[in-house]
Amino acid sequence: MLRRRCLPSACAVLLCGLPGARANIALELPSDEWPIGGASGDDTYSGEASLTTCVALDPYPAAVPWDPTAEEAIALCSGLPGCGGFVYTTAAASAAEGGSGLAYAEYCSPQSFVTGTASSTTGIGFVRRLYDSCDVRLTLPMSVSNWYGALAVRRPACLRPNRGLTPARQGSPRRGAVRHRAQPSPRVQLGGVSYEVGKDVFRSEELAGNLSADGASHMMATVGGVQYHMPGQSHAVSAQPFALDGYFPLYETVEAAQWASTRGGGNGLAFEIGPTTASAQPAKWTRLPGTQVYYMPLDGAKLFLGSYVEPFALDGYFPLYKDRGAAENASADGSASSHGPGSETGHPTWWTTGKSEVLYMPSSGHTKYYGTYVPVVQEPETLYSTRLVSTAVRPLTTEL
Repeated sequence: MLRRRCLPSACAVLLCGLPGARANIALELPSDEWPIGGASGDDTYSGEASLTTCVALDPYPAAVPWDPTAEEAIALCSGLPGCGGFVYTTAAASAAEGGSGLAYAEYCSPQSFVTGTASSTTGIGFVRRLYDSCDVRLTLPMSVSNWYGALAVRRPACLRPNRGLTPARQGSPRRGAVRHRAQPSPRVQLGGVSYEVGKDVFRSEELAGNLSADGASHMMATVGGVQYHMPGQSHAVSAQPFALDGYFPLYETVEAAQWASTRGGGNGLAFEIGPTTASAQPAKWTRLPGTQVYYMPLDGAKLFLGSYVEPFALDGYFPLYKDRGAAENASADGSASSHGPGSETGHPTWWTTGKSEVLYMPSSGHTKYYGTYVPVVQEPETLYSTRLVSTAVRPLTTEL
């Protein structure tokens, strides 16, 4: 059960500058840890040097402040509904661990912080918290003790002025705004690993196949007989390619990259990519820690080394690009077709966006959808924790 509490750094403060308020004590309203499923509302942060690590936010923000202050990290996290806080590494701690000597923040999934032993190289955990209501919104100073002394930070806060703490008891209680919190995303467990339904695993074979590079999916069943589907022919090679900083296709494991090579008609080899590899590309990833190693197939797939543009879907057409050059770059033969009102193909005759624009699609090398693409959406689910116990291969047939 979550504990509702007032942050000890500023539970009671002196209000002198608020309009219509006398110099009386104000009480900070109680708050809860940020919900796992994300939320929207007034937030604040508590800092603890003993919280040294966390589970990285997924999806991770594409752009983060360079050498940020703690206040800049707070501002970024507060703009993301799913951000549960961050671990802030000061410039001194960064230098002590042999890094660049620049501060950085790792943004975290809600309620995922792990307690560790504070040292000269560890960061400071800033936990995001949610208020039920807010009478007065302002910024308060906060001091967080750490290995190098005290870190002074300014955080947002919600206060209740002049209520129950003074004889005057001025003002009548104000009804708090209704807060609608997002329902936690349904998840299943396989071998101790948690998967999100509608993102990692799916209730239909078609949705899983749409995310698979070769249109194949494999089935998993719960102990109660409920079937789920995951992209890929088997669980060992189910990892799907992803793009980062213009590099594509990237894989977390060498086995998945090797399978991508074999699947594309290559020799089943893969190579490392990252700042610490032989290629030294890129100089730094925008995803923390910035020096990690990923894998790419050596052949059998078209490689993008910093020039990849993410395609999008519209009205069942996929993959689409705004620019012809991007579509040609993604095409196996370097050519592209146009779609939309006044295009070469002549279809569709209109877009539901209301815009009369021409979009482009690679001519070869990709499965193409002309009005039949089914986008992946979050599926409603009643079971929030299910253990998957078996797998089976279920290939799909697709045409290029």
